[in-house]
Amino acid sequence: AAEITASGDITDTLLHWSLDSDGALFITGAGSMPDAAASENVPWHAYRSQITSVYIEEGVTGVGAYAFSECAMLKYAILPASIVQIGEQAFANCTGLQLIQFLGLAPEMADNCMIGVDTDCYYPHGTDSWTLNDLQPYGGNPNWIAAEQNIRGTCGEKVYWLMTWDSEVIIFGYGEMTQFPTAKDAPWYLEKDRIRIVDVK
Repeated sequence: AAEITASGDITDTLLHWSLDSDGALFITGAGSMPDAAASENVPWHAYRSQITSVYIEEGVTGVGAYAFSECAMLKYAILPASIVQIGEQAFANCTGLQLIQFLGLAPEMADNCMIGVDTDCYYPHGTDSWTLNDLQPYGGNPNWIAAEQNIRGTCGEKVYWLMTWDSEVIIFGYGEMTQFPTAKDAPWYLEKDRIRIVDVK
């Protein structure tokens, strides 16, 4: 099992961060991450080359400016439904980023929050808040993909899955998938007749 290698509280907030030996950065607590003046001012800056995934807990309401800027090894980020704001250059120059999963309504995003980023961004289909005005480049080259709102979950300790609106199953994360005793135990079994493609990241 992964061990916590670094952690701390985010100054003047009710938020806590921790980084484990798999490179997973967890942000927990309540409230918004403060805006930083530059990437070197975020508390995990010294560990940015080790960060491979970001998991933000429900209750966190904002991703601060420069929060994950220059995290070139970052591949995956999961943003909870509680996120309503993403600050300037929050994901700037995360050149290894492959996937961002948005679980809630469209947040207010800074025009430059994805500079230097070429990634798939999955957003919940069928919510009125996600419009063409939200599916913008934000300074980078995100590929916006509609996902089913409630057909998603985990299939391992740090392995996640989702289904897109056009019936593609995306599996991403780190480590081993759960060994399911039978096909019926797989979490996507009820969708088996719809599934066209399985993409394991």
